[in-house]
Amino acid sequence: MTVTTEDRLLVTMTLAGIDTGTWDTLTGREMDSEGDMYRPGVGQTQRANGGPKTFSDITVTRTYDATVDAPLVRALRTKGSCAGGSLTESELDCDYNAFGEQTTWPVRLKGIKTPDLDIDSGNRKKLEITLWVDGDPS
Repeated sequence: MTVTTEDRLLVTMTLAGIDTGTWDTLTGREMDSEGDMYRPGVGQTQRANGGPKTFSDITVTRTYDATVDAPLVRALRTKGSCAGGSLTESELDCDYNAFGEQTTWPVRLKGIKTPDLDIDSGNRKKLEITLWVDGDPS
């Protein structure tokens, strides 16, 4: 039996040849398309000319670990948008074992958001990386 809760997805990523490990949250990757709508004549039904598809940006986050993430951030800041790689999603069963086919997204680094500072806060630090989708997923 498969479980359909949001915690049943394993997300891993490689950027600029660096295995960045696993990620806690994944958003984005919605598919949309460009195209032209027209009405061929008075009173006729509207028609659509299909156009190229696009994917929204992908954002991944995880709890910041300075021993792992500080060197990663330094390396990715050096590479900037030249850092390409792949992000992989694997479905997990009720025992958190991967099953079925995984989805791999070709990606390119768009941005990095390091943790904020607030001396009055006990909230955990988070690292956020935003990616462009650089082709079709497989």
